[in-house]
Amino acid sequence: MKRNLCRLDKSLKAVLLSVLLFSSPAFIGIRSEAAAATPDTAKAVSGIVLDENDNPVPGASVLVSGTADGTITDVNGAFSINLPKGATLTVSCLGFAEKIVDVEGNFAKVTLSSDTDVLDELVVVGYGTQKKGNLTTAISTIKNDDIKTTVSPSLAQRIQGKIPGVLVQQASGAPGAFDSIIRIRGYGSPLIILDGMLRMGESEFQRLNPEDIESITVLKDAAAASLYGSRAANGVVIITTKSGQKGTGKINFSAQAGISEVPKSYTMMHSSDYYQKVFNSYLGQGNSVEEANKLTQGLITWNPFNNPQPMDANGNLNPGVSNIIDTDWQDLVMKKGMTQEMAQEYVKNPLYLGTLIIKSGEADGQVAGARNTTGDVLRPALQIIKTAPGISCVSGAFIMIMENEAAKAYGKDGIMVFADCAVTPNPDAKQLGQIAVCAADTAHDIAGIETPVVGMLSFSTKGSAKHEMCDKVIEATAIAKELRPELQIDGELQADAAIVPSVGASKAKGSTVAGHCNTLVFPTLEVGNICYKLVQRLTGGIAVGPILQGIAAPVNDLSRGCNVDEVYQTIVVTCNQAIGAKERANK
Repeated sequence: MKRNLCRLDKSLKAVLLSVLLFSSPAFIGIRSEAAAATPDTAKAVSGIVLDENDNPVPGASVLVSGTADGTITDVNGAFSINLPKGATLTVSCLGFAEKIVDVEGNFAKVTLSSDTDVLDELVVVGYGTQKKGNLTTAISTIKNDDIKTTVSPSLAQRIQGKIPGVLVQQASGAPGAFDSIIRIRGYGSPLIILDGMLRMGESEFQRLNPEDIESITVLKDAAAASLYGSRAANGVVIITTKSGQKGTGKINFSAQAGISEVPKSYTMMHSSDYYQKVFNSYLGQGNSVEEANKLTQGLITWNPFNNPQPMDANGNLNPGVSNIIDTDWQDLVMKKGMTQEMAQEYVKNPLYLGTLIIKSGEADGQVAGARNTTGDVLRPALQIIKTAPGISCVSGAFIMIMENEAAKAYGKDGIMVFADCAVTPNPDAKQLGQIAVCAADTAHDIAGIETPVVGMLSFSTKGSAKHEMCDKVIEATAIAKELRPELQIDGELQADAAIVPSVGASKAKGSTVAGHCNTLVFPTLEVGNICYKLVQRLTGGIAVGPILQGIAAPVNDLSRGCNVDEVYQTIVVTCNQAIGAKERANK
């Protein structure tokens, strides 16, 4: 484009020179004086004018600085001129920055640099390139730097308010939806042109990576139709993407993060309410009960009940029909970014289906893990069932059954509860206090310990040592007492002070708990896991667990490769947990 402009400049100058040569004796006289200059006052200089890529620049103007004397370069960029002594050359061409050259000798090689300021004033339109100031059509352009000032995954949302006459409306509030409506001056959908190619649909435009965009130009008036036909009657959006550049390769990285908050939540219909509403609509249209049930399930694509014909002729539930699915979609969508389509795939997984059945009230607990990892078992439980009221962390306890006669002197006839030995690596004071409360419930519900006595273990007893780990245990003890004031709990206690009456009386004078603990809470998972394995092996005892604690409904994890007895034991544990939870809820 630059070369063509220079050729145009050359042609104009050639025509002008021809006219002046044949019509102006004065001009002939000036050129003659320059040609007749003597060696004492001037020297013959030849040269070549090149661009930044070493390509010749034809039509470039070469003048003696401060005068009108000069010439233009030929098609090869070459020139010759008589240069007065001490004078310089001024070389210029459209699209390049002017350059002043001090010629030493009789030959000059001149390299011109592109003038980006001039080039930025050019606008590419359907029929060529024009200076922006010469355009009469309504046109607006936005550059990449302006696009990046707005944070949004949708490119359409990024141009909202930045181009006059362009309105962007969001069609829905669905998470991840690219359904914005683009209107130019209030009319229908515009024509989308991407790098000179026609693209269909505004959705595709919105999914473009903003980092790949060089500029976006919008044609807003009837001139757009003259360029692109009748399909451009509603305007044209021209997208130009970035192209490769000469030089060393570069890697650009950008990251964005944002938080969206729901200004208002609404009370939603239960699945049974929605089913009944749709069913009654079909029934009122004269359909039979069977047909109305079939049509309802066809419309909503699923049946939330345990019966294929849940509704009777009066629009009421048949006897024995219950709701097995009643997912709070609003809660899932807002908190987890879940869509209904995603959820339909999730429920094909038995682990998710089981927790949904528990959530609906049709089951009290779940046993899983024989073919799944602990993480896979816990994830749906925490997403759907969530933690128990007042509890924010999940932990794992073991029921220790000592077979050694000497060990039976501790706990309740050799039965003790250890926690946390399976889940939380390094609980903070708040979590540790919650673990203590959950461990007491496990001792009561499963181990059959009527009165749990909880010892909060440390390497210090009642201030015998000073350390931040001891401070954590002391704070956790206070939190547990606040959560469950009636609970018998004390700490910080060393292990012997917690289970040996004589040691407890000596080290923790006045404590009714020290020396009598049947439930031990360890400061970290590391300590708890090591201790339960040592006790199991050294005493020849049995370790039942891990028993998951802190979930709103009991969910327990089996080890992969478990045997029938382990499955049976875990089922019994889960049932006892459910019974205990219901008893506390009814108090």
